[in-house]
Amino acid sequence: MPGEVKTHGELKYKDAPAEVHDEVVGEYEDVRIYRRESRMGLSPTINATHRQRPPIQAIGRRLHALGYGVKVERFVIGPVYHYALEAFWPGEGEPPPLPFS
Repeated sequence: MPGEVKTHGELKYKDAPAEVHDEVVGEYEDVRIYRRESRMGLSPTINATHRQRPPIQAIGRRLHALGYGVKVERFVIGPVYHYALEAFWPGEGEPPPLPFS
């Protein structure tokens, strides 16, 4: 499958569907937590987004304590800052159950 490199270093595959499937796996302090799967064979990630940083940091700390790799970043939508969390399981086998209901 031919590809091209975008200006920010990501690899974009031509003719590959951009299918991403999200499934709600829990909620913590009014923040929905999703399990995101890509059709490209990448491992699933845990994602969350919120306007306030403390709930996102709390979710990140809980996932990190279980062994997940966690990234928290700030981004802007219009005049409002939001915080996004992305976590992945780096280990072999199945990840531990998530501590959110």
